[in-house]
Amino acid sequence: MAKIVLKNVLKVFNGSEKGSSITALENVNFEVDDGEFVTIVGPSGCGKSSLLYLIAGLDNPTSGLIEVDGKKVEGSRKEVGFIFQEVDRTLFPWLTVLRNVALGLEFRGHPKVEREDIARKYINLVGLEGFEESYPYQLSTGMKQKVALARVLTLNPEIILMDEPFASLDAQTRLIFQRELSGLWSDMKKTVIFVTHDIEESIFLGSRVLVMTPRPGTIHESHVVDFSYPREHALRVSPEFVSLKSKIFNSLQAMRQGSSKNEWANSQIDGRARHG
Repeated sequence: MAKIVLKNVLKVFNGSEKGSSITALENVNFEVDDGEFVTIVGPSGCGKSSLLYLIAGLDNPTSGLIEVDGKKVEGSRKEVGFIFQEVDRTLFPWLTVLRNVALGLEFRGHPKVEREDIARKYINLVGLEGFEESYPYQLSTGMKQKVALARVLTLNPEIILMDEPFASLDAQTRLIFQRELSGLWSDMKKTVIFVTHDIEESIFLGSRVLVMTPRPGTIHESHVVDFSYPREHALRVSPEFVSLKSKIFNSLQAMRQGSSKNEWANSQIDGRARHG
């Protein structure tokens, strides 16, 4: 049985003006197996982040079904961890790295010694040993993302959802983080859904890449990425990697051009309707 199942998911956001609405997601169908690392790539505004919020139970679909372990998602679930893009909003500036990482365990009632021992384990795992008593303002953006990842890992979630977590990193740091995450996943085998705009990142990290259409977003293609883990940077120049990157890029470009043509055609029809 699949770990995560989405069936005919529709998400419509109602606008502030009477009668206005935006269809973010439409007819979304896919499954994620237990221990699979799925990446989702697509154009800006196609509903990738909205999709993660629905899977996490932080929002509800307008229609359709989302299941985790065969049970309908209704509200947030403790087996799901979420790592956001805007890490500064998720860390408490008045708490040290150790306190930030241990916070979820504190909320769950773990004794202080136990939660700090667990927090130190994952602080070391993500490479932040020696920064336990530092505060977020003393850390780089990359180090803050490591704190956020360590905090999620302390709760031992079965599923980790990641919403463009490396988007604000410089290019070199981003490559390092991709390699480190690849190694972590190969050791822990969590079920991961990772959203990104970066085609190369989606291939390097994922065991499968889902390609989304422009809004309203749906799954246009699914590509199996058959490279062993942990992955090394040399993989990026292999013929198979380059070929898949080109294929996904061409697919996104074709959809983008088609979307632009449709928007232009609709504008002409709307104009004729107004003036006809």
